[in-house]
Amino acid sequence: MIGISLFSGAGGLDLGASQSGLRIKHCIEFDSDSCETLRLNHQFTDTQILQKDILEVDFRALGENLPFTPLDVARDEFVQVNRLTSIRWAEDEELRLQQVS
Repeated sequence: MIGISLFSGAGGLDLGASQSGLRIKHCIEFDSDSCETLRLNHQFTDTQILQKDILEVDFRALGENLPFTPLDVARDEFVQVNRLTSIRWAEDEELRLQQVS
């Protein structure tokens, strides 16, 4: 199974996951010292280490058949759902205020 590590840190969880059979294709971490540790760890020689803010990662550009909904797609869906929920709440609140008046 292939995985992507988010908020990788120094890679402790990734190391355990890879020893259990998960192949880590990408590690995404913001901290430069943690990224350097990942690069020096021989367990991650076939892993692409991205030093980026998670919000700036274009998961579609990684070119993988990802085993989960990428965060950028999920973020877009969240914004749409949140917008619809806010509209419904505002409409419900307006109706409630009309009933009270």
